[in-house]
Amino acid sequence: MKKILVLATLLTATVSFAQRTKTTTYTTTTTTTPVTYSSGQNELTANVGFQSGAINLGATYAQMQGSTGFGGYFLLQTEKTSAAVNQAIALGGLYKINVISTSDAVFYAAPGAGLAMIKVPSATGTGTDDKTVFGPSLKLGAQLKVSPTFAIGVENMTIVNWFEEKAPAGFEIVTVAMTFNY
Repeated sequence: MKKILVLATLLTATVSFAQRTKTTTYTTTTTTTPVTYSSGQNELTANVGFQSGAINLGATYAQMQGSTGFGGYFLLQTEKTSAAVNQAIALGGLYKINVISTSDAVFYAAPGAGLAMIKVPSATGTGTDDKTVFGPSLKLGAQLKVSPTFAIGVENMTIVNWFEEKAPAGFEIVTVAMTFNY
């Protein structure tokens, strides 16, 4: 009987110790996303300004690839005869270069070329003549980034006349520029 008791104890003890225990391992991963401003591929800039009482309105589109991109511009300057400001409509192409771009600001240059229709006083002294001119253009701007998709600042645009002698040799316009990235 003693042998059976020892054998029974041995069998129950080995079975209870032979059972495997489940081990659960928990892992946690943390992901941090850096805060960056959007470098959207498309930029649309709206321009508004005044020159001697004449209103200047414009729009620029640029399809950006990194810090450079191709695009086009449109500008309308209203006439102000008392201040000798000619009416002008300009459109053309440009190559925009973000010279300095930080998380808070962007400084850019956009050389280009285009056509401009300028209303000038007629040679006879009565009325006006419309002159179509061709030449280079240059936009220089500085903007502060308000949000990842919006920036506001100042832009200076110079349009030069190469060929038409009866039209001004060029004109310069300073506007408030608002850029939307999308």
